[in-house]
Order: sequence, then C-alpha cells, then structure tokens
Amino acid sequence: MEDYKSRDLISFRLLFFILIILLCLTAVTVIVSKSYSGPYRILTALTIASIKAVFVLWFFMHLRGAGRLVITGFITAIVILSSLIALTFLDIAYR
Repeated sequence: MEDYKSRDLISFRLLFFILIILLCLTAVTVIVSKSYSGPYRILTALTIASIKAVFVLWFFMHLRGAGRLVITGFITAIVILSSLIALTFLDIAYR
C-alpha cells in the first residue's frame, strides 16, 4: 500500500485560499444576479460557475495529479459541452 507521505498532498493554506476564492465567486454570482439584468446575465453566471467548477475539479477532485489521458478526456468533454450550450443559445436567440 502506498505511504500517505508519498502522495501529492495539498497544504491547508492552499485549500483555505481556494475556499476564499470560491466564496468570493459565489458572492459575485449573487451580486450579479441581483443587480445586473442585461442580456449577458446568463453568460456571466455560466462563466463564473465554470471557473468555480475548474477550481473544484483541479484541487478537490485531484485532476492536477491525473494522467495525460484523463486530462485530455476532461478537456474534450468540456469542449463538447460548451459547444452544445453555445448551439442552444444560438437556437434560442434566432427563433
């Protein structure tokens, strides 16, 4: 069995910093949803949610320690999902 010291551990300071970033991004999402009512509100909310998802995946789900194949699969899935979301917005915009 692998010794716990040989694994890539994340320091408490970095985890706390990531927590602060995620809480700030959540506050920005709430502020934008309450104050900004323009046509880009949904795009802004999705962008902030995507940034938060990247932080969670990279640090808490240990994607940064994954192999090249896993990262390539993740990026492929994100590109496909982004394309489908963009096509959905285009479909709704031109109806």
